[in-house]
Amino acid sequence: FLSCSGMTRSAAEVLGSSEYPYVDIRECPLDKEADEAIQTFTFSCRQIQELCRDFLVAADSGETAGQGYSAADLEILSDDSAGYVHEMRIGNTICTGDQFRDALSLPSSDFTITADQEDAQAVRITTVGKGHGLGMSIWTAEQMAEEGKTCEEILEFFFEGAELHRDI
Repeated sequence: FLSCSGMTRSAAEVLGSSEYPYVDIRECPLDKEADEAIQTFTFSCRQIQELCRDFLVAADSGETAGQGYSAADLEILSDDSAGYVHEMRIGNTICTGDQFRDALSLPSSDFTITADQEDAQAVRITTVGKGHGLGMSIWTAEQMAEEGKTCEEILEFFFEGAELHRDI
């Protein structure tokens, strides 16, 4: 991924699997200086409803869904250890931050949601970082390389405990 919000994410936490113990939280404070590290987007609640329709709960009756959503219907419920949105609520639907990011084509699932002050039927979403946040930050890896770190040192930082093998 391009850059994170200052920390990479744990595969165990995001994927719910201990299959990748070497993909864990790493501090990347320089990522906050990355190009377009912080971006803000404005969406109408109707746009969000349309973009998220594939996973909105069928339990929302046609009547409820027909009424649409407001800013109060969008709530972040929990973050993961790196600060990315873990779960959020859209009306009666609980979804992951990654589902929401993908549906709205946001650059990151580390985001905040606030009511738009100028439009009562819109929200402002501010994201930090670019990408899923798992594994290696290209931004920090480039900074480490510029400081003279070797490829092996960079990989060891991001994937601690992984073994490198050269096939000849």
